[in-house]
Amino acid sequence: MDNDGFLKFLQAREIKLEKRPEMLPKPVPIYEHTDSEIPDRVRISFTNGTSAIYDLHIDQPHPLVEENIRIIRKWKQGYVNQPKRRRRNRT
Repeated sequence: MDNDGFLKFLQAREIKLEKRPEMLPKPVPIYEHTDSEIPDRVRISFTNGTSAIYDLHIDQPHPLVEENIRIIRKWKQGYVNQPKRRRRNRT
Protein backbone atom coordinates (compact mmCIF):
# COMPACT_ATOMS: atom_id res chain seq x y z
CA MET A 1 0.00 0.00 0.00
CA ASP A 2 0.96 3.62 -0.47
CA ASN A 3 -0.02 4.66 3.08
CA ASP A 4 3.62 4.62 4.23
CA GLY A 5 4.54 7.28 1.66
CA PHE A 6 1.63 9.45 2.75
CA LEU A 7 2.51 9.08 6.44
CA LYS A 8 6.10 10.09 5.72
CA PHE A 9 4.83 13.10 3.83
CA LEU A 10 2.65 14.14 6.77
CA GLN A 11 5.50 13.69 9.25
CA ALA A 12 7.87 15.74 7.09
CA ARG A 13 5.23 18.45 6.83
CA GLU A 14 4.77 18.55 10.62
CA ILE A 15 8.53 18.87 11.14
CA LYS A 16 8.65 21.69 8.60
CA LEU A 17 5.78 23.50 10.36
CA GLU A 18 7.55 23.19 13.70
CA LYS A 19 10.66 24.88 12.24
CA ARG A 20 8.76 28.07 11.40
CA PRO A 21 10.20 31.11 13.18
CA GLU A 22 7.94 32.84 15.67
CA MET A 23 7.13 36.53 15.70
CA LEU A 24 8.77 38.78 18.24
CA PRO A 25 6.22 40.47 20.48
CA LYS A 26 6.39 44.12 19.35
CA PRO A 27 5.80 45.01 15.66
CA VAL A 28 7.02 48.43 14.48
CA PRO A 29 4.29 50.61 12.91
CA ILE A 30 5.35 52.87 10.01
CA TYR A 31 3.19 55.91 9.26
CA GLU A 32 3.77 57.49 5.84
CA HIS A 33 1.47 60.48 6.39
CA THR A 34 0.99 62.70 9.44
CA ASP A 35 -2.79 62.30 9.29
CA SER A 36 -2.77 58.47 9.09
CA GLU A 37 -4.86 56.86 11.81
CA ILE A 38 -3.63 53.33 11.19
CA PRO A 39 -0.10 52.44 10.11
CA ASP A 40 0.54 52.26 6.37
CA ARG A 41 3.21 49.59 6.94
CA VAL A 42 4.13 47.21 9.73
CA ARG A 43 7.61 45.77 10.26
CA ILE A 44 7.62 42.43 12.07
CA SER A 45 10.76 40.72 13.34
CA PHE A 46 11.09 36.96 13.79
CA THR A 47 13.10 34.75 16.14
CA ASN A 48 15.50 33.63 13.40
CA GLY A 49 16.71 37.24 12.90
CA THR A 50 14.71 38.05 9.78
CA SER A 51 12.09 40.73 9.43
CA ALA A 52 9.25 41.43 7.02
CA ILE A 53 7.39 44.61 6.09
CA TYR A 54 3.68 44.30 5.39
CA ASP A 55 1.93 47.04 3.39
CA LEU A 56 -1.67 48.17 3.75
CA HIS A 57 -3.36 47.70 0.39
CA ILE A 58 -6.13 50.15 -0.52
CA ASP A 59 -8.09 49.50 -3.69
CA GLN A 60 -7.98 52.48 -6.03
CA PRO A 61 -10.31 53.02 -8.99
CA HIS A 62 -8.99 52.26 -12.44
CA PRO A 63 -7.62 55.36 -14.25
CA LEU A 64 -10.26 54.94 -16.97
CA VAL A 65 -13.01 55.24 -14.35
CA GLU A 66 -11.47 58.47 -13.04
CA GLU A 67 -11.28 59.85 -16.59
CA ASN A 68 -14.95 59.00 -17.21
CA ILE A 69 -15.98 60.74 -13.99
CA ARG A 70 -14.04 63.85 -15.04
CA ILE A 71 -15.77 63.85 -18.45
CA ILE A 72 -19.23 63.40 -16.93
CA ARG A 73 -18.68 66.30 -14.54
CA LYS A 74 -17.99 68.59 -17.51
CA TRP A 75 -21.43 67.93 -19.00
CA LYS A 76 -24.15 70.52 -18.60
CA GLN A 77 -26.73 69.98 -15.93
CA GLY A 78 -30.29 69.17 -16.99
CA TYR A 79 -31.69 68.47 -20.42
CA VAL A 80 -29.39 70.02 -23.03
CA ASN A 81 -31.69 70.06 -26.10
CA GLN A 82 -34.51 72.20 -24.73
CA PRO A 83 -36.50 73.92 -27.46
CA LYS A 84 -36.63 77.71 -27.49
CA ARG A 85 -39.52 79.21 -25.69
CA ARG A 86 -42.16 80.35 -28.17
CA ARG A 87 -44.16 83.49 -27.63
CA ARG A 88 -47.55 84.16 -29.04
CA ASN A 89 -47.61 86.52 -32.05
CA ARG A 90 -49.79 89.55 -31.58
CA THR A 91 -51.13 90.51 -34.97
